[in-house]
Amino acid sequence: MTAAAQHPLGAYGLDMLARGAARLRGGRLAVAEHGEGAGDAPLIYRDLDALSAAFAARARECGLGTGDVALIVGANRISVIVAVLGALAAGVEPVLVPAHADAPALSFLARSTGAAALFALLDYDEADWESALFEAAASAPDVRVVGALAGEAGDTIDFSLAALQGRDTTAPPAHATAPGLIGFATLSPTLPPRVDRFQQSALVAEGLDLVAQLALSSETPILATLSPASRAGLVAGPIAALLSGAPLHLVGPFAGADFLAAVDALDGFCLVAPAPALADFAAAGALARAASLAVRGPVSSVDLAGEADFAGKIARLDAQA
Repeated sequence: MTAAAQHPLGAYGLDMLARGAARLRGGRLAVAEHGEGAGDAPLIYRDLDALSAAFAARARECGLGTGDVALIVGANRISVIVAVLGALAAGVEPVLVPAHADAPALSFLARSTGAAALFALLDYDEADWESALFEAAASAPDVRVVGALAGEAGDTIDFSLAALQGRDTTAPPAHATAPGLIGFATLSPTLPPRVDRFQQSALVAEGLDLVAQLALSSETPILATLSPASRAGLVAGPIAALLSGAPLHLVGPFAGADFLAAVDALDGFCLVAPAPALADFAAAGALARAASLAVRGPVSSVDLAGEADFAGKIARLDAQA
């Protein structure tokens, strides 16, 4: 067991870590998003906490609470982070679903998890998410809330950041029991979708190990190309940012021009990326501006394409695939 696994912060849920971050560094940049369709303004920690509390209050108004499960389609967007933190604050277990899920996969996951709520960005990556959500809801008898995290809400309930802004909320009470679980759905072309659940304390411990290994701090922006729908993406992105105070920059859906624009705006950042993309990133000069790498998958000097003498630290995220 690592020292991080025994760290006192492991006793707190992610929503409580966000609340603490809001008190310690409320006016500092928490998260920004980049990419086609990125419409939400960057958030400071104080606003991230307020919006998460508003999400929790809205969820409770809709009848969601302790023991419920919510499927959240995990696009690389600020509203997804708010949804995860808000669900946890309301006592709801979030199950994160990759953004390439289709309606049959969502339907299977909604039934198999007994989901009470489904959330997605309706304007993400040109997919018809509203139809997919309602198709899944129609096949899953426990679903009673279908929410839009962005886009025209239509017949869904509006949980967008714009709808949550300025809501009167009561701060969620501290958890009376141990923090709940977070689930991650894995999709396969040949097997039914499955969900792996993890204690928040284990995810926080992994985040602490990563922060220590890469020496992350408030002076080290995190540029994340991995979605929080994966364990690696959640740990190396939002969790590491909450623990270190590093500004988190999300890029998605991925496009080379958007990524390079984000790279040009930053310097000395930690790049969170899948190993197969490293060669292209190196060829584009992105690695030359990075201070460290958090990589999912094996890394070789070939991947680094001329950056074999990369001076920064490299952390492998294989355990959090």
